[in-house]
Amino acid sequence: MELIHVRINDEARASQIEFEDKNIISRFDKAEFVLGKKASLDDNDFYIELKINAFKHYDIKKEDLIFIAESEYGGVVKKIDHSTDDIVKVSGPNWRYLLHNYVIFPKYDATYSSRGDYLLINAEANKAIETLMNNTYYSYYLKLFKVADTDSTVNLNFKARYEYLYDKIVSILDSNDMRLKVYHSYDYDQDSHIIVEAIKKNYIDDVFNGDYKMSINSVNDMTSSVDTIVALGKGELHERDVVLIKHIIQNGKDVFKSIESLENDEVGTLNSSMYIYDYSSCESKDDLINKAIEEFKNNHLEKTEITSSVSNIKKEFDLGDVITGVDDITGLNVSSEITQKKLTIQNGKVEVTYKVGD
Repeated sequence: MELIHVRINDEARASQIEFEDKNIISRFDKAEFVLGKKASLDDNDFYIELKINAFKHYDIKKEDLIFIAESEYGGVVKKIDHSTDDIVKVSGPNWRYLLHNYVIFPKYDATYSSRGDYLLINAEANKAIETLMNNTYYSYYLKLFKVADTDSTVNLNFKARYEYLYDKIVSILDSNDMRLKVYHSYDYDQDSHIIVEAIKKNYIDDVFNGDYKMSINSVNDMTSSVDTIVALGKGELHERDVVLIKHIIQNGKDVFKSIESLENDEVGTLNSSMYIYDYSSCESKDDLINKAIEEFKNNHLEKTEITSSVSNIKKEFDLGDVITGVDDITGLNVSSEITQKKLTIQNGKVEVTYKVGD
């Protein structure tokens, strides 16, 4: 697998970023590219380890770009580390993390005397991303990127104010069942571009388990769960607000029902249990109910946790794909999003591993 090495031509600074082709890096000991949904450098970086003579031959410098053509794997060299006698390690953030360096600013008003309260956007998803990218304080390095001109068929309506560009893009797409893809591509003239694109999330129909080299661990815990909370609000004795919050499951979803009439007791079931939630400083009965439901969700529901990772599976996934895994021992299954994808190249072998969920 070839690694492309290019350098930014600073002389074209006024209009656009142009690349100066350097070479193809084929002699290296190890390369690793990590793609992650989180806006952290540990989840979005790359490194390449080379022998000293290879490093000198390729003339790699900070701010050079290294990538795999027509893929999401690539980034900018920000660190050159010669801590081992015969190995040089070059590393840096990937394309996704570069978007995290920019902050969205509201537009100026009509008189250009002050900025508005919010940047308001109501547009097709890719057009919306383009508007965000056109409203950051700094913009030069964003010329490296080009927003896809495809129609996602999804319209986004939202506002932004002094937020990280990457965080805002990921969160608004996430809330609309979409994912962000950032990848290298050649145009018709063989010029390089880093494409930013909004894509609908892909839900994989297959169910994966240990047979697919999927490591799955699960915990099912109902130790602290109850089915009813007794919420105590304002007032004293018989004048005090008392509301029962009952948890039921309807169509596979958690539903919380508030009961204010306490005239009749219930027999209940074997698993019936209660928790007292004392909130005498509540502002109103609605406030009491809302806070009691929040307490229920955070601390008193049955907990089912599944963590999983996938390695060397024949089927390739994209960051943001939703897959279903099952624990062969407990039978628990969960559908989760792929939140990290790691490509490792070493000794001619290529391995792709995935992290599923948070």
